[in-house]
Amino acid sequence: MFNYKFQIMKKVFSLMLFVTSFICLTSCSNDEDEFYTPQEVDLTLDYTFAESGSMTRATGAILYNDFYDKYIKTKRLTPTTYSLKFTNKTTGAVTSIDGLWKNKDAVRLTEGEYEVVGTSTPLVHSRYVSDTVFISFDETIHITKDMTNINLTAKYDSYLLMLNNENYIDARHHCYVSPAHYYFNLYKTENSYTLFVNRISGTNNCLLLTRDDGASININLENIPFEKAKYYYFDDATSSFDIPKMESGN
Repeated sequence: MFNYKFQIMKKVFSLMLFVTSFICLTSCSNDEDEFYTPQEVDLTLDYTFAESGSMTRATGAILYNDFYDKYIKTKRLTPTTYSLKFTNKTTGAVTSIDGLWKNKDAVRLTEGEYEVVGTSTPLVHSRYVSDTVFISFDETIHITKDMTNINLTAKYDSYLLMLNNENYIDARHHCYVSPAHYYFNLYKTENSYTLFVNRISGTNNCLLLTRDDGASININLENIPFEKAKYYYFDDATSSFDIPKMESGN
């Protein structure tokens, strides 16, 4: 009888120990979460381009893909500077950062969730056209203490005009902003002339092309429904840019 009571008491005591330990562990865990102080993290910045189906249309695709691989993917024709703003979504604290991509400067931010917005713009451009792509940033990131690098997703903040350079010896962009005329030479690669356009500025926006035989072509750009993050190939046979069909919504 004594043995039986002893066994019962032993089980009750073990159960009480288990419950007490569970409560303690739970309480300690909650306390740790409640009083955890987010740590500061030193990070370097970089970016990659978002994938875009609109960049793989059939017409001009070979020319574009060759240009992308040689000049955009390798970041030969991408901006050297950036201007970014990090907003902590919990505290509202804002950190603004201007810098050079190549420097890999360390950025110190406290752990947490951030809204990141900003731009990376060519230093040399004329009235919002350039041989270098305009890009922007707008995303939410989560920073933890074990991170050493932030890899942002770049969005195209410009569209690309392309034409085959076989039949042309010169290609320039022109616009008029009172009281001056502005000209910008298109970038010439092995196979093409290219121009990135952030937006149309002023009036009389056009491409001035000179053919091998000396003939001049004037292409008005103001009434064509260009969209950012897309490329447009000039069809020499029709003397116009190919405009893609609209894509269906998600």
